[in-house]
Amino acid sequence: MTDKTLIRSETSADVSAIAKVTTAAFKTLAISNNTEQFIIAALRAAKALTVSLVAEMDGRRSLAGARA
Repeated sequence: MTDKTLIRSETSADVSAIAKVTTAAFKTLAISNNTEQFIIAALRAAKALTVSLVAEMDGRRSLAGARA
């Protein structure tokens, strides 16, 4: 098996996974109010999310991230 990684823009099919990864990433941080996933959703809805990328390894989604 060849490890091929593809970095691509999010699609609507990725939104749920991005929310789950974001929630998990900030869940235990003392500085977090655990609202980051809602902020990303609001930015996406307002068309203000400048980049949201997904990494796929061998065709499987493995990592998601967003930036305003």
